[in-house]
Amino acid sequence: MNASAKFLIFQAGPVLALSLAAVREILPFVLLSKPPTTASMVTGVVNIGGQAVTVLDLGELLGVETAEPSIWSHIIWLKGTPVPLAVLVERTISVVDGNSISISELPDGMTFNGMVKAELLNDGTPIAQLLDVEALLTEEEARRLRSFADRAQTRLNGLEVA
Repeated sequence: MNASAKFLIFQAGPVLALSLAAVREILPFVLLSKPPTTASMVTGVVNIGGQAVTVLDLGELLGVETAEPSIWSHIIWLKGTPVPLAVLVERTISVVDGNSISISELPDGMTFNGMVKAELLNDGTPIAQLLDVEALLTEEEARRLRSFADRAQTRLNGLEVA
């Protein structure tokens, strides 16, 4: 990992991090549209500039408890995902410079099925677990979400602006 990289630190149950290079945009929480029979990992869909973006519940993906959305919650729109994808987080905390921390790879049994790839440390003290955007979804989950996203985009495209 590039030492000059920057990381977004946030809370979604535990304190987590994403490489800032994997973040397209950080948005304030808005009410989300959640069609019936949506998978439990899907929090809803948000319209960002005419694009239907699926918002995932990180707690559901990681199997951890998260707080209900509040005025401090954010939606992090991701880059490098197979479908337009965002994650709902309880709150964003900070952006840290890779030069000011160390990164420790995690053993296989501690990676939440590969979703967490490392731990960020400040003077040897863990500050966040680093998520791997490319490992958030299995191939089957990505295929199903692609179909879901296509339907959501079709619905959005069908809306006329008054």
